[in-house]
Amino acid sequence: MVADNKDGATNQSADASNSILIRPFVQDDLETVKDLFTSYYEWLNLDLKFQDYQAEFSNLPGKYASDRGGSLLLAFACLQGQTLEPVGCLAMRRLNITGDIQSSIRNHLETLGVKQSSPVNEATKCCELKRFFVTPSARGIKIGNSLIMATLQEAKKQGYEYAFLDTLVDRMQGACTLYERFGFQQSMPYYQTPLADQTFFYVKRL
Repeated sequence: MVADNKDGATNQSADASNSILIRPFVQDDLETVKDLFTSYYEWLNLDLKFQDYQAEFSNLPGKYASDRGGSLLLAFACLQGQTLEPVGCLAMRRLNITGDIQSSIRNHLETLGVKQSSPVNEATKCCELKRFFVTPSARGIKIGNSLIMATLQEAKKQGYEYAFLDTLVDRMQGACTLYERFGFQQSMPYYQTPLADQTFFYVKRL
C-alpha cells in the first residue's frame, strides 16, 4: 500500500474494486495540480487574498513539498472507460502555533479531553490540511475518505502530533461529517480570518 517515490513522498494506495488511485505529487503533475486548485477556487467562490492564495498557486508545491514538512496527494479514478483521470487532491503543510493562539488551542484540547502526549507549545509538531477537493463528478465513491486516510498516515510518518483544518460551515457539511468520522473535533480558531463567523476549526491528535 505504501511506496517511495523520487520526491521522497511515501503514500500510494489503490482500490482495485473502484479503480481509485491515491499517490503523491511529482513534478510532472504540476499542471494537473493547478487545474485541480483552479477548480477548487472556482467552486469555493471566495476571495482568498487573506491566505495569499495567488502566491501559493504560483509556487506549487511550495509549502506542501515533502522536503518542507508537507504533502500533496492526488486522487485518480476511472469514471468512464478504463483511463484514470485526476479527480481530487489534499495538501498538508507544517503549522506554527504561537502566542495567544497556542494557549487557546491548548485549553480547548483539555476541554475536549484530548489526551496529550506532551504539552502544546512552540516545540509541538503540528500540521494543517488544506485544499481538500474532489471533483463533483467523482463524489460519492469514497475518494475523500481515501485522501484523508492517506494524508493522516503521512502526517504520522513525519512525526506530527496534531492535525488542524478549517472548513466553511454552509458549503462543506459533507466534509464536516467526514472530518468528524476521522476523529477531528471542533477547536478554537488557530489563525485570524475575516471569515471566522462562517468557519469551523478542527483538531485531531495523531
